[in-house]
Amino acid sequence: MAAGALLWCQAAAEGNHTDSIHILMAEEKRAPGQPTLLNFIGGKRDALAESARQTAAREATEETGGLLSEATRAALLGAGGPVLWDSQVAHPNPNPTPNNPNSSLEP
Repeated sequence: MAAGALLWCQAAAEGNHTDSIHILMAEEKRAPGQPTLLNFIGGKRDALAESARQTAAREATEETGGLLSEATRAALLGAGGPVLWDSQVAHPNPNPTPNNPNSSLEP
């Protein structure tokens, strides 16, 4: 099972530019000669007792080289709403489908 986080910030307008949203993504090169992929921050859980939020917070901390602020990590751990674990995909599905035997909903 895996979990991820969508890390973003809103940049204030400067000069003639309007406000914009910036999304932090990870560049990944799986093998030499293969194209570089852009992925959301996330990965697999380390222990069965680790929740989706704990996995997402740990992975975000690891994949940002420990640069994630404690406030951001706490926000990931305290985020509201359900999280769906899906064993068939790399990251939880934000739109769970009924009758999917590979999914489990975590409050």
